Amino acid sequence: MMDNQRKFKRHSLISDLEILESDTNRLLGHLLDISLEGLLLISDAPIPVGMQIRLRIVLPKYIFNESHLDIEAKSVRCSPDINRDYFDTGFQFLNIDPQYQQQIKSLIDEYEI
Repeated sequence: MMDNQRKFKRHSLISDLEILESDTNRLLGHLLDISLEGLLLISDAPIPVGMQIRLRIVLPKYIFNESHLDIEAKSVRCSPDINRDYFDTGFQFLNIDPQYQQQIKSLIDEYEI
């Protein structure tokens, strides 16, 4: 998604959060930034654009008694990172629960750089 199409500001966090594939707990990558509508992760393998997946965001501590958030998302872009050994993939959240939006807001409020 292009910068001018974003409704919400992206936020970088001080904590290095793991992003897993929810169904398998396979590590997909690490969070670079997050907003209420999506996230950007860095990984060692490209993730195909258009892929719909349930992401598991592993939280740095329990937020609203949760150790993680499982959110349905779709990859909207993938490009080489500035370090050519890695890839940056942007995900758009799909049908996100309002409770999860509040938890993401709390995560941003507490851990934003």
